[in-house]
Amino acid sequence: MSVEVSVLGGLRLAVEFSVYPADPSVGIFNAGVDEWKIVGIGNRTLRENESTYWLEKRLSKEEKKEIWDACEHALKFARFDF
Repeated sequence: MSVEVSVLGGLRLAVEFSVYPADPSVGIFNAGVDEWKIVGIGNRTLRENESTYWLEKRLSKEEKKEIWDACEHALKFARFDF
C-alpha cells in the first residue's frame, strides 16, 4: 500500500508500507503497519536501489510519527477483498 505525506516544511514524499495481518489466535485483532519506506520525493519516483538515508536522518521523531500515522490512517480505510 502507499500514501503521500508532506514533511520538512512541505516536501512531498510517496511512502509504501507493508501490513501485518490480524491474527486473533494470538491476540492481534486488527491489521497494522509493519514497516514503511520512501519510494518517491516530490514528483520523482526513486530508482530501485536509491538510498533515502540522507533524508531519513533529517526527519524528526514527530515527522516519522506523522508518516506512521498517515500509513495507519490509509490502512484504516483500506478495503481488503479476500
